[in-house]
Amino acid sequence: MTRRKTTGPPAKGTLGRAVYDDLVGMLADTKKYRPGSRLPSYMALCQRYGVSPSVVSDAMLSLAYEGRVVIRPGGVTVRGELPLPASGRGSSAPEPSSNGRPAAPPTAARLGAIVRERIADGTIKPGQPVVNALLKEFDVSRSVLLNALAPLHKEGLLTYRRGVGTYAPYLPEGPEGGSRAL
Repeated sequence: MTRRKTTGPPAKGTLGRAVYDDLVGMLADTKKYRPGSRLPSYMALCQRYGVSPSVVSDAMLSLAYEGRVVIRPGGVTVRGELPLPASGRGSSAPEPSSNGRPAAPPTAARLGAIVRERIADGTIKPGQPVVNALLKEFDVSRSVLLNALAPLHKEGLLTYRRGVGTYAPYLPEGPEGGSRAL
């Protein structure tokens, strides 16, 4: 048997739809399930509803597709409102698409281009750690982000120091007498 490929809610009248509807009801309880809080484990939900893990997985995938939850290896967390970027300018994070579906996170190549732009326009300042802020802003895995930053390390736009992290380096003194950023 193959898994369903649609990302909308499970079909009405199925066990998957009953689990999905109950999870939507759970998420409506904003006092118990606040943004960032974890939902019960898949196995706990399987026992609660008396269904197989694939039924719970399908319901969770539908919720993730709708942008209600985030599925990570450590568990499923409730998604809340995304904070505004610290720079005060508009975010380069993808906007929801016109068809109402949540936009996919940026690719490693797009993330690299965004960081390059921010270094060039001064949004990322020399000495400012960047990895954790970018992880929060774009909601991507650390490995995707580090792959995106690897070419920038090779070009010298970013540097890594143990105990400090990844940051834009300071340039040596220029002819004007002051140090300058890239």
